[in-house]
Amino acid sequence: GRKIFLVMGPIVNIILKNKLVWYISLANLFLYIPRIGVCIWAPTFLKDFKGADLLLAGGQLAVFHAAAVAGGLTAGWFSDRFFQSRRGPVGALYLLLLACSFIALWKIPPNHPYLDTLALILAGFSVSGPQVLVGIAMSDFTCKRVVGSANGFAGFMAYVVGALISGVGIGSIVDTWSWNGAFILFTACSLIGSLCFVMTWNQRPRNMAIT
Repeated sequence: GRKIFLVMGPIVNIILKNKLVWYISLANLFLYIPRIGVCIWAPTFLKDFKGADLLLAGGQLAVFHAAAVAGGLTAGWFSDRFFQSRRGPVGALYLLLLACSFIALWKIPPNHPYLDTLALILAGFSVSGPQVLVGIAMSDFTCKRVVGSANGFAGFMAYVVGALISGVGIGSIVDTWSWNGAFILFTACSLIGSLCFVMTWNQRPRNMAIT
């Protein structure tokens, strides 16, 4: 019993009782839904709704992933360089930008592949940055001995709940409410995720003074 307490005690006190961990975990959950939704459903959407052939849709999705790499690489740098290592503002701004990119992709009329590609570039750039910041924020808000568990907690919420909604749920939404329903979901999730990051706006790493 003592061994279990020694193992579980820090997890409960540092992770489950830490509101910052919950905010970031919820942000990760709401981020995961549009991120995986785009990866799974973008080719079908571009083909059926935008008039793209499979080759064009595949190229547009490749550009999305390339932009995601750039977004992930710059998010941490932005937070360190311009926000004094505060992850909340950058995560919130990225997810707000993601919501705007979904609205643009949704409202661009069919047969405008260049505009669709620009919207996907914006979405790719915006979606990967917060994902990187989740891991950094968990390190900032916990400590070395439980940061792996904290990231596991955030990942569990995203992969279990988010994967269910992104996989089966979005297909049902499209069948019932068309692609309008899916994009309303993607936009709403992005905005809720942004709000979750806002809740950590002034927080800096534990070993830095909060100013």
